[in-house]
Amino acid sequence: MTLSESLVGFTLAACILTLTPGLDTVLVLRQLMTSGASSARKAALGVALVNVGLYMFCLAVIHVLLFLIWFMLLIAAGQTSMNAWLHPAWVLG
Repeated sequence: MTLSESLVGFTLAACILTLTPGLDTVLVLRQLMTSGASSARKAALGVALVNVGLYMFCLAVIHVLLFLIWFMLLIAAGQTSMNAWLHPAWVLG
């Protein structure tokens, strides 16, 4: 298989997977067909809120991990640099 054949196959597979609806889309479409537009709007809002909540949780976890890494590096650097970070000269006068 040549590089161009591989690229064409990959592109076709990526297009098919992109166009295939996910579970969230299927849920909203099912609600639309069985219960009407109002229920579908509520399902779409629920899906959106869950996704936003998940993203916010991931951001919070990343920020906490970055803070812990920074703090461990600060401790590893020694007491002198810790004093410089925790008590800067402009605070002391």
